Amino acid sequence: MCEPSSRVYRDVSVIGRGCLGRVYKAFRRDTGAVVAVRDVDLRRFDAAAVRHLFEQEKAGTRLVHPFIVQNYSITKSREEFSLHIEMEYCADGSLDDLRWERKMSHCYIPEYRIWEIIVQVAGALVYMHDPNKPGGIVLHKNLKLSNILANGHAVKIGDVGLPEIDYTKRPDYHVFEAYRAPEATKFGIYDTASDIWSFGVLLLELCTFKQPNWKPSLLKVAPQYELWEEYSDDLYYLIEDCLKLKASERLTAGDIYLHPQAQEALRRLKEYE
Repeated sequence: MCEPSSRVYRDVSVIGRGCLGRVYKAFRRDTGAVVAVRDVDLRRFDAAAVRHLFEQEKAGTRLVHPFIVQNYSITKSREEFSLHIEMEYCADGSLDDLRWERKMSHCYIPEYRIWEIIVQVAGALVYMHDPNKPGGIVLHKNLKLSNILANGHAVKIGDVGLPEIDYTKRPDYHVFEAYRAPEATKFGIYDTASDIWSFGVLLLELCTFKQPNWKPSLLKVAPQYELWEEYSDDLYYLIEDCLKLKASERLTAGDIYLHPQAQEALRRLKEYE
């Protein structure tokens, strides 16, 4: 791993670690702006995946959306085996941090806040899954609580457009295996419905503080679960409709975004601004 250049950044500190590498908080020397810098170990990926990242940068097809963490620039380190992605900094950590804090304090997340999260993540997925935007459909393929970042009331999907890694070879694969849709685990098929399955799993984890322990490839019927009595039937059935075994029966991102509860949450978010 290679720390971001001291010529470009100052006051660099590690704020996260993941399968792709470390994430740093840093201040740009030229503007003083606070940014996040992800250090990606290129030795984990094939040449085609790395080349695709740079092609996206050159073609100007980076995703720009209020509910997606913005990537500002991509550069290779001096050692040539490390890639630095300068990104928008989100000060309040990830939804996994929120889940852990609430779990430790024995305090559930209010439903109004869950719907605020739902409408923002769904809004980002509507944009990503739009075949008519420049670059066409973009699948996340790794949607989970730790990849949704918070900044006040706002939440944003992170790690969009990064090179793929074979998660089945990770020693902790069992921790997030449930996030992979049945068609992905059985046949290696990914589409927009696969992201919706992952969305349903992260919502279930956010509402129960429990990591699902099912293996999607072995499921014969849709997952069974219970929510706390504080949560409504609307929320229960939305999660249920994200976790249909048949991909064609799942909700779309647009369906979720237009849900009346989600739209009410969107109106609240606009009032916060």
